[in-house]
Amino acid sequence: MLSRTFLLLMLCLRAWGDSRTIAQFVHRGWTAKDGAPTNVMAITQTADGFLWLASSQGLYRFDGVEFERYAPLGQPLPSASVYSLLAGPKGDLWVGSAVAGLSHIHNGTNRNYLAADGLPEGAVLGLAQDRQGIMWAATQQGLAKLIGEKWQKVGAESGFEGTPISLHLSPDGTFWVASVNAVFALPPGASSFQRRLSDTRFVMNMQESPGGVLWMAETGLAVRPMPSPGRDPRISLGSMRLLFDQEGSLWIPTLGDGLRRIRYPDRLIREKVGKTSDQLETFTAKDGLSADYAPTIYQDREGNIWVGTSAGLDRFSKGIVVPVPVPGTLTRTTMAPGEGNDVWVGGLSVASGRIHENKWMPEPSRVTAFVIAPDPHGGTWWAADVAGFREVHGQFTFFRYPPAFARNAEAVRMAADHSGSLWIAGEPGIFVRRDGIWSAFDPPAGIAGKHPTLIYADPGGRLWFGFKESTILMLDGAAQSVFSGSDGLRVGAVLAIFARGAGAWIAGSKGLQWFDGNRLRDVGPAEGGPFGSVSGVVEEPNGALWLNEYRGIIRIAPAAVAQLKAGAATAEYSVLDSYDGLPGATQQSQPYPTLIRSNDGKLWFGSSAGPVTVDPNDMPRNPLPPPVTVRSVVANGKRYDSFANLRLPALTRDLDISYTALSFTVPERVRFRYRLDGLDNSWREAGTRRRAFYTNLGPGEYQFRVRACNNDGVWSEADTVAAFRIDAAFYQTAWFQVLSYATGLALLWLLYRLRLRQATAEVQSRLEGRTAERERIARELHDTLLQSFQGLMLRLQLVEDLLPPGKAKEQLEQSLQRADQAIAEGRRAVSELRFSAVAGNDLAEALRLAARELIGEHPVKFGLLVEGSVRDLHPIIRDELYRIGCEALRNAFRHAQARKIEAEITYGDRLFRLRIRDDGAGIPADFLSGGRSGHYGLTGMRERARQAGGNLEIWSGDGRGTEVEVSIPGAIAYRSSSDGSRFKQFRKITR
Repeated sequence: MLSRTFLLLMLCLRAWGDSRTIAQFVHRGWTAKDGAPTNVMAITQTADGFLWLASSQGLYRFDGVEFERYAPLGQPLPSASVYSLLAGPKGDLWVGSAVAGLSHIHNGTNRNYLAADGLPEGAVLGLAQDRQGIMWAATQQGLAKLIGEKWQKVGAESGFEGTPISLHLSPDGTFWVASVNAVFALPPGASSFQRRLSDTRFVMNMQESPGGVLWMAETGLAVRPMPSPGRDPRISLGSMRLLFDQEGSLWIPTLGDGLRRIRYPDRLIREKVGKTSDQLETFTAKDGLSADYAPTIYQDREGNIWVGTSAGLDRFSKGIVVPVPVPGTLTRTTMAPGEGNDVWVGGLSVASGRIHENKWMPEPSRVTAFVIAPDPHGGTWWAADVAGFREVHGQFTFFRYPPAFARNAEAVRMAADHSGSLWIAGEPGIFVRRDGIWSAFDPPAGIAGKHPTLIYADPGGRLWFGFKESTILMLDGAAQSVFSGSDGLRVGAVLAIFARGAGAWIAGSKGLQWFDGNRLRDVGPAEGGPFGSVSGVVEEPNGALWLNEYRGIIRIAPAAVAQLKAGAATAEYSVLDSYDGLPGATQQSQPYPTLIRSNDGKLWFGSSAGPVTVDPNDMPRNPLPPPVTVRSVVANGKRYDSFANLRLPALTRDLDISYTALSFTVPERVRFRYRLDGLDNSWREAGTRRRAFYTNLGPGEYQFRVRACNNDGVWSEADTVAAFRIDAAFYQTAWFQVLSYATGLALLWLLYRLRLRQATAEVQSRLEGRTAERERIARELHDTLLQSFQGLMLRLQLVEDLLPPGKAKEQLEQSLQRADQAIAEGRRAVSELRFSAVAGNDLAEALRLAARELIGEHPVKFGLLVEGSVRDLHPIIRDELYRIGCEALRNAFRHAQARKIEAEITYGDRLFRLRIRDDGAGIPADFLSGGRSGHYGLTGMRERARQAGGNLEIWSGDGRGTEVEVSIPGAIAYRSSSDGSRFKQFRKITR
């Protein structure tokens, strides 16, 4: 299946090549100002896709955009002047010096072969590799072949004599060697050369035609095939290289006469035609060739023809747009289909004619036509200078214009309707010719006084008049319809109309619209906005839409056109411009339209250089995915060309990666996308840019991936990958980061310890202050209030002793008893201030006693657990903990309705904890968050914990019980602590 498809493709290419002249190829030239080398002596293409040029200025590599003077790794080339090239089967390249020596470049590294390696001295004039893989070299001092790593000179013992100047391997395996004056052949399996031709004059190149004929570039005589008995046709041109292209045409670069081409070279043998053959096409410096001295020619894998000249490099490729060979400069082109596949062409400055089989056929009477309009009944109508003509089968019949049109034919708009009537319009108005009689047409209101920009008769019999300022008049039989801005017409000056069924495409100076028979809809490009000025529009039978727009030739695919007709407002499209063969700019001036379709389906466009054509059924397409190469990496200003174990220095800040794709048909349209594994999460669309930039990359392993698509959107099959590593600076290494992390932690630990000591000292100071204040208050109460109250009691006792028995004495005795109780309570308060409300220093025992009293009131199962070694608590801390614990126990016993209450005391080195939990009803969420109005138990517990330098947490929920936990750092809670605090505790302290 694949071979059949390839055969069909080749047949299509051959058919195209058989009809196209050199002038109809897309030509591009590069000279020294473009960076190209001069005196290009040889061209080849290696397996990686690069084009290589041998020149007197050195070896150059070309990617279609940039020329690079190539300096391989390893040994430098033996000479700056290069003469011959041969691309090896393994991606290698053989380079023959113009002075002496041969170089073999493989994987970017060079190995030279010189006289010491057995290579004969002198310039290497030719290179070849036979079917056995043996390398041959033709040098000025003899013929040699490479055996192992040594060259062996081939002398008279092999049957070859003389100085070799060119080598050639035929498809059948025959190895040919030409000397200065003879040609020798080494057939497959033969052990010695056979002389095949004598008395030659410098056969510098031999090539085999598709028909199997061996042709010679005999510099001292002519270009000719190998003579056969009785036949020796010659083309008297001096040439050093020949090329048979993929279609079988013979290309001949000459030494001073430019470029020649013969489409059917083997006919010269059959027809005995010499150099005067009309098949010989010419392309010289006058036509744009960089120079007429052209030593070499080559065809790349995409079918492009490359010519090396004394001034630079030229490329010839098949474009989709084909210029039409019209003599002179044709401006304001007018076109109309003729008989068969012919096309009539007219315009200013050049006499009208027709295109017949890709050839210009001038009209015999040399009429200069300003407008040519097709007649639905056959033939064409012509508007010339002072009169008009009717053409039928190549015969012209004269007719006169209406009197007002005399000598004003440039302003004529003309069309013939299906009834056979001829309509013309211009500044005097609109006229119709029926049965040879002219009559004026009375336009409807809103049209009178306006001058049409075009007249168009559609296949359905309707007649359309386009005007400036978005106005159209349509005649459908007797019915007249006017469309203007109020009807949605917004194309500006109407320049082209193409009807298909009930609908029509309306094009103008401000874009394109679709008329579906009822209403008008805007049509625009996918990127938004309207199309630009459109002077021609044609819809193919398959639905594809073509526009002659100011940017170039636009094609909208059938599927997108169907969507537009269904209501879509925008469409994807492609543009054909100078890269596709369009010479100059598209025609946007009258006469309109500037686009027609001939009877064979080809499309014809007006341009500033005359008519051009596109065959929608035979558009060359580039099916080859482009090979992609990463050329170099520039890191911090230093360039690296090799990616084998590439390590970039530490602190690489600026990275510039240069890449390219080897597609030569339209390299300007090659698009790229790339990704840097290790940094990019997705592909980056680079467009046509061939460089990637990265900044501030960290150390590590990276893989740069890049892919490309050619001018026809065919993407490379696999990613091209360049791997590299960026070394780490000492402070970017893992050990340094671990050390830095550890040092940072140590500093934080030291800061924490310092802050902890400060916080502990502050809390201790605050607690000592509170203790001293309590002792002062106790002293004051004891020395003042209690002593005074005691003295008062003594005086009252004396009074009581003086009173006689009676009611007054009884009352005084009762008062004295109550006073004794008050004094006792005061003494207890003073004692509590000086020492503690807790009996001893046992917090657990104090809480157990408090719980025992509460159990008496509310019998509940109670348990208390102490963990860790009991430590001596600070008296103030002990007091606060006792009061918090008592409050929590009272809440649990009195309000929780619990069945079980537990208390837990943990003496930890770093943290002291007191937990009290129950399985009761829980605390409502609103009480837990804000407390209950008039009740301050929870609030007081939090305040006491905070004043003690600790933290209070309460967990509760409806029906899930309650747990109260107070935690205080050991450095604060205990009188003497090992103080093994942690950062978490520090946060609690400083909270």
